[in-house]
Amino acid sequence: EIQPLTGGTPVFSCDATPLSPAGTYVIHISAGSITNDMVDYEDGILTVKKVDATATVDDATRMEGDVNPDFTLTYNGLKNGETEPVWTVAPVFICEADETSPAGTYTITVEGGGAESYNISFTPGKLTVEESTTAIKEILNSIKAMKDVYTIDGKKMDGKAANTLPNGVYIVNG
Repeated sequence: EIQPLTGGTPVFSCDATPLSPAGTYVIHISAGSITNDMVDYEDGILTVKKVDATATVDDATRMEGDVNPDFTLTYNGLKNGETEPVWTVAPVFICEADETSPAGTYTITVEGGGAESYNISFTPGKLTVEESTTAIKEILNSIKAMKDVYTIDGKKMDGKAANTLPNGVYIVNG
């Protein structure tokens, strides 16, 4: 004799929570208050997909001759109050500027950067290298404008710009 499916409610459970990372989770089902022993229970699968988010490289500034600062990211689209994703592959910042780079603007990009629960797209930033105003730089700039440059032996360095002279000691303008 077939018994009707009345008189009870199954119980569902799953290890996933609203804070669980992307992945698959088993949804367990059991009889709960169902008393009909002719009912079969089959577990299911919950798939938590990755969320699309962006990370923008924050612009930075430094002086000529300094090393690059630590670059940072600003995120948009993170969920559950997260301020930074859980990285499975750490992002690596790439910038052509180094401590020998002249004043100018340089692009900062990101390589890598795999996140546990996010598909992250990266937006480049810029590094501004500002011209140094040290006393040495001012002296070098003033030497470039001078015309009468002599070796310590008194030989005039005709036709040589001061910034192209070989290393040494020189007499400038007498």
